[in-house]
Amino acid sequence: MYARISALVIEEISRGNADAAEQRLMVCRPFPILAVTPPSADLARMLIARGAVPATEPEDALHIAIATIAKVDYIASWNFAHIVGAQAKLKLQLRMHEMGITPIPIATPDEILEEI
Repeated sequence: MYARISALVIEEISRGNADAAEQRLMVCRPFPILAVTPPSADLARMLIARGAVPATEPEDALHIAIATIAKVDYIASWNFAHIVGAQAKLKLQLRMHEMGITPIPIATPDEILEEI
């Protein structure tokens, strides 16, 4: 297992306080970057259309779609409301199974580090 990060995450961590953003970017520099691709954008739209992710959270759908298309080992997130919370994960997994897509395990970074 090795870490990868999406271009979307790079965009998100670049926001806010310039010094803090630079520190976040420095931590992420060694990781290969996963691009937003037409298949990941299409999957994100499908996740929203099927109710797997709320329509108000297109970036969350895109995070999941990028990771799914790239076939990563895990999605690491602290977003309990729409990604890593028990109800959110269950709904996402059920909808993805209905779509014929194998969901990627989702956990907090702490949970993933416990397994390593």
